[in-house]
Amino acid sequence: MQIGVRILFTGLLLAAVLHGQGGGGEGDRSGSSDHKNDVWGYPREINGHGSDEIGVYTVTGKYSTKTNEIELIKTYQSNTGDSNENLGHQVTIEVTWNPDERQFTGKWYVDTSMFSGEDAFELKFERPLGQLTDKKNDNP
Repeated sequence: MQIGVRILFTGLLLAAVLHGQGGGGEGDRSGSSDHKNDVWGYPREINGHGSDEIGVYTVTGKYSTKTNEIELIKTYQSNTGDSNENLGHQVTIEVTWNPDERQFTGKWYVDTSMFSGEDAFELKFERPLGQLTDKKNDNP
């Protein structure tokens, strides 16, 4: 069985992350964190929800202003979408800003009683970065 892990993020998530707000999925945006720490700099909270071919999900995570890394946990709501693939499971996603490709790249990870795996993951902007990019460092 193959468990899909595609996330249908809109530019809202990335724009929200870049401006220090949470967001993602289809419409939900909330909160930010201004507490600095050594690893994450000023971490930005990411909270959202959405749906894809697997089912309805929520997303929580954080974006590091220091390392330009995003860590996400995508949690599927049981009994929604594809009953063969939606186990009410979690997908862990870890990506880092790639200035050459102008997108976040990394991996997704799943470990359930029926499936365990990982693969490459890309988080792309839906539209050109334009003003959202730090021109000096080419960081989002």
